[in-house]
Amino acid sequence: MSSDENIKVGVRIRPLSAKELGEGDTECLNAEDRSIECGDDHQFTYDYAFNTSTTNKQLYTRAAQPLLDDVMRGFNATIMAYGQTGSGKTFTMGTDADAGSASGATLGVLPRFVNDMFARIAADTSRVVHTSCSLLEIYNDQMRDLLMDKSSGAEPAELKLDTGKKGQVNVQGLNRCEVNCTADVLRVLGEGLSERVVGATNMN
Repeated sequence: MSSDENIKVGVRIRPLSAKELGEGDTECLNAEDRSIECGDDHQFTYDYAFNTSTTNKQLYTRAAQPLLDDVMRGFNATIMAYGQTGSGKTFTMGTDADAGSASGATLGVLPRFVNDMFARIAADTSRVVHTSCSLLEIYNDQMRDLLMDKSSGAEPAELKLDTGKKGQVNVQGLNRCEVNCTADVLRVLGEGLSERVVGATNMN
């Protein structure tokens, strides 16, 4: 992998909400190929540009699925969704409480990626693969383990960020749960999401 391929950036334009349409808002953005156009005077170029009609399946196939080849070859991969509240991050990634019940074009990036990953693992009989999940939240510059077992009443372990050799980054003290299928991942995800800190904003 060459250095110019390590990071790719895409922008997805979500449709206007019912509230926005009711207030008389109109769409002003358009996605063409790899560019986002705002009016006649502003154009911004990215690796991927997705318009309001793009489905989660189309976005996944184009932008996320190719990363699976790298993962199966032993490379780390990160898919990060960034945007303000209400911009569609959770819908795109498929990380809400109903992620497991979504289907078809609405199924998010995470369940699709995990589905394909386990299918690839099952098809490769030449090696044994162990899979596990961890969930970490960073809030107000503090790290929290979202999979900590609270039933014991013990104090949570202090998490330490370890930046080792060769650029490897590890969080010491972080719990890991063994997972063997997509249902396991979504169950662990649901348990961890219930422990998140949710800050209210004017956008909520």
